[in-house]
Amino acid sequence: VSIGNSLIAGYHGGRRGGGILIRANAVLTNSTISGNRADNGGGINASFGASTVTLNNSLVLGNDAPTNPQIIAAGSITLTNSAYGFGVGESTGDTFVGLDVRDVFVDPVSAAAAPTDAGNYRLIDTSPALDGGDNALTAGILSDLDGGARILADVVDGCLRRYL
Repeated sequence: VSIGNSLIAGYHGGRRGGGILIRANAVLTNSTISGNRADNGGGINASFGASTVTLNNSLVLGNDAPTNPQIIAAGSITLTNSAYGFGVGESTGDTFVGLDVRDVFVDPVSAAAAPTDAGNYRLIDTSPALDGGDNALTAGILSDLDGGARILADVVDGCLRRYL
């Protein structure tokens, strides 16, 4: 399953998969998954069979679950200019280590508030995701969620929205 140029935020998934519950391989490109919650896999739960998760220019941050708050996958998790947490090995080049969701987005809403449609998931002007993507992975998607240019300053951002 491919998901592109999407914001999935503010959902409560119950037992599994606050943002996404999937029983297949998942490829997310130019997407943000944040502010979701569940009992297991607060952002993405792909814990069936040998399901894998591939993140391209995408952020899975600020989700919550007692077990696997960001992602659980039965198979591998592959990152290309992406992040799924703030620990070592959870972001391309470990560029997000030691940060917090408020160091990335303008006004993220706590996952504890889910379900909600509140929050501003545009990047702040000091976010490590700014200009942190790979232009080749835009797959012809020329505009962000707000209708603005996906590529500014010659390099695409590592998610779907630039700060205003």
